[in-house]
Amino acid sequence: NDIICLLSNAIDNAIEASAGSEKKVVNFYVIERNGKITIDISNSFSDTKFRNSRKRRRYMNVVGIIAEYNPMHNGHLYHIKKAKELTNADCAIVIMSGSFTEQGNPSVIDKFKRAEIAIQNGVDLVIELPTIYATSSSEDFAKGAVNILNALGIVTHIAFGSECKDINILENIAKKSIENEEYINNKTSLNM
Repeated sequence: NDIICLLSNAIDNAIEASAGSEKKVVNFYVIERNGKITIDISNSFSDTKFRNSRKRRRYMNVVGIIAEYNPMHNGHLYHIKKAKELTNADCAIVIMSGSFTEQGNPSVIDKFKRAEIAIQNGVDLVIELPTIYATSSSEDFAKGAVNILNALGIVTHIAFGSECKDINILENIAKKSIENEEYINNKTSLNM
């Protein structure tokens, strides 16, 4: 019964979200592999309606975490706990690489076991980052994961871990990266 309620809510949400879009599309796939069932529900949506509904419905803090947990260690456990504490999060959603890591190597531990361990250690929902992003550059890995968190429409905070303990250095790198991307985009459009 729980799975029926979950699926029916997911389908209802997909139908509702697609109702405001120009091209109304809901995709529903059920795939069985190696005795495990994957259900994929996707839909079109109106960006304006989506943004407006997000503002109205925000009533809890949800922290998004982007990770690999390959394997999970005490630093990851600390990160989950601290992210929830600092954001006063009611729940945590992790976008996690699947069978392959950012470097393109096979994961040390099966993705289902890593997700299970994450849930056992304070994460409320684990979403697999598609392989195309998970095995890409760190920039594409992050973009793919942040886009998923943003598309959920419920994430109020994003927490990340870094071996660099100085946020100013990270902010400067991010600013330079954005400036560089704008410069490259402008140069590219001029050469076309």
